[in-house]
Amino acid sequence: MLNNHEKIDLCEYRLDKSISWINSAEYLLLGNYVKESINRSYYCIFETIRSLLILEGKDFKHHSAVIAEFQKEFLKTNKLNRSYSKNITRAFQIRNRCDYDDFYIVSIEDATEQLAFAKLFLMAILEYIERNYNLELSKYKCLIKDN
Repeated sequence: MLNNHEKIDLCEYRLDKSISWINSAEYLLLGNYVKESINRSYYCIFETIRSLLILEGKDFKHHSAVIAEFQKEFLKTNKLNRSYSKNITRAFQIRNRCDYDDFYIVSIEDATEQLAFAKLFLMAILEYIERNYNLELSKYKCLIKDN
């Protein structure tokens, strides 16, 4: 079991990864690497969720378990906007199709929407963590590139 300091360190490590994923997604989209951008946007969302869950002392190996726990603890309880559920589920499904379906075609509009949601979601979680866990995370906010 992690102590509070270790939870915060792991949260920040995961947020560093989230920032890297979102900036990679943007760069890939600019280069017209649509499927790759989808993948990176999704991983931003996924790591962002994991960064929040670890502060609650919760950690899971499987993507579906991470998403289910987030929905249970934060969306169904209205701690965060329930509308995130649809976007997270969609991001997970599209990422799976892009990564594993040989002939799946994804549009640049889908990738652009997923990138925009990932940025919005990351920012919302950063703000939620600041408010509810008394952590200063402005260093991450300034690393998120504007649209």
